[in-house]
Amino acid sequence: MSFSTDPNTDGFDNEFDDIGDIEPSQLDLKRKGKGDNLKYLIIDVREPHELENDNDLGSTTQDWINIPKENLLSLSDSEEFEELLAKNGIDGLDEYQDLFFFCRSGQRSMNVAKHIVQLDLDQTIFNVTGGILKYQKDCDNAGLR
Repeated sequence: MSFSTDPNTDGFDNEFDDIGDIEPSQLDLKRKGKGDNLKYLIIDVREPHELENDNDLGSTTQDWINIPKENLLSLSDSEEFEELLAKNGIDGLDEYQDLFFFCRSGQRSMNVAKHIVQLDLDQTIFNVTGGILKYQKDCDNAGLR
């Protein structure tokens, strides 16, 4: 770890500065076609049974997929990531500019985002702050099943 002289930091360089945080309300606006027009993909890292208990992001939208955390943490390079996406129906990672990682509360998705950013992808990596719990609260269950 190296020391930073930037007065806006705690004095240390954060190797995860490449991970953005996004509030569920901002993501919801993006899903409704408001905001920038960058093509994005939401990757829900919860276990399949959690989707039944805590809702998913809606069956009418094609902007998200579910890939459990452990499957993502086992990846060692960007090729494996693209292969995993292809197995889940997403061909052509290059067409997406933003990748949003999502879970129940934001903890697991941040761990996955930290791992994925190390794969050196061209996409911008985001963690959805507060996960599905905050999404449900802030977005009035918009688009949720």
